[in-house]
Amino acid sequence: MKQYTSIEELFEDNKELFDTDKKKAWFLIGNVYSRVMYQSKKYYEEKKQM
Repeated sequence: MKQYTSIEELFEDNKELFDTDKKKAWFLIGNVYSRVMYQSKKYYEEKKQM
């Protein structure tokens, strides 16, 4: 799996997947949602251990 230095590089290297701004937006929204859910679960798990 390749590591990208920026989101622009990811979109540039995968033009066939991200050929519209709508697809790019949904990808970004999905990543934000995933990160928020992860951080929320992590926060509550840490609070339980206290």
